Amino acid sequence: MMGTLSAENVTFQYGKRTVVDDVSLRLSSGQVLGLVGPSGSGKTTLLWLLAGLLPPQRGRVVIECDGSSAVRPRLGMVFQQPGLWEHLDAQEHLELVLSSLHLARPERQRRIASALEEWKLQSLRRRLPRELSGGERQRLAIARATVLEPQWLLLDEPGSNLDVQAWEHLPQYIERARRRGAGIILSTHRSEEILGLADRLAVLIDGRLAQLGTSEEVYRRPVSLEAAVLLGPAAELSGLAQAGVLRGEEGTVLLENLDASLQGTVRLILRPEGLLFVPDDTGSWRLTSCQTRGAVRWLHLEAGRQTLHATGSAEVGAVGRLQCRP
Repeated sequence: MMGTLSAENVTFQYGKRTVVDDVSLRLSSGQVLGLVGPSGSGKTTLLWLLAGLLPPQRGRVVIECDGSSAVRPRLGMVFQQPGLWEHLDAQEHLELVLSSLHLARPERQRRIASALEEWKLQSLRRRLPRELSGGERQRLAIARATVLEPQWLLLDEPGSNLDVQAWEHLPQYIERARRRGAGIILSTHRSEEILGLADRLAVLIDGRLAQLGTSEEVYRRPVSLEAAVLLGPAAELSGLAQAGVLRGEEGTVLLENLDASLQGTVRLILRPEGLLFVPDDTGSWRLTSCQTRGAVRWLHLEAGRQTLHATGSAEVGAVGRLQCRP
């Protein structure tokens, strides 16, 4: 069953504070939308609005299946806090949410067994929430949402409290659900995972939709430095661009190998992997420290009041030039 989940000019306030401000977005079946934003940007409230748990004060949320909004969709949600029912054991959580589907007993048992196995809960199925660790509780919250085999799955920081093994399994589940036709919204602070999983990214800042586009577009061409740093290290350089060179105050050369089409006063948002530090005693930049991330060595550079990260090979204390990588 194909469909769309849409927010149309949705606004929500807590008292006088506008938490979600005129947000419009659309998710289709089989797509993964990444939702990123700083703490307090309205991500959780927007997910609650999309799930129908809060009514928008302006605008509307529409879920259509095969062109009709009259069909009741199967929607699963993983909350930022597990929100488990303390009087039910793990298996009873799954039985309760499945009771709304009126499935035949063999199908109900199949789904429960599959979810318990998927999220490594078989040996914990008769434990109450208070008898589970934080990671186990989060795995149960995910199992409760996914046992429905939902058409729409909303994940609010699902990696919180998850152990490494369970977090590494989550992208595998998301990819299978996507192939099955589920539409998925994933809110997380783990930028490296969301970039690999999401077809599109929505950036929320101060309750407003600051940017919406493909993962590549939002990462490579962010609308602001605030949006850029949500997906990894970034820095802003401004100055006068001419003949492939960016000059700062008093004509200092800040960056070379610029796109020759850039002319005049510019403001650039730059990622470390796009920059190369070349040792040269005539350069403007000084290497002050190094940091290794996986197989990549990042250099922390300073030039006057400007600081940023770049790639390259040099020792701390070296002076050099900064170039755009081809």
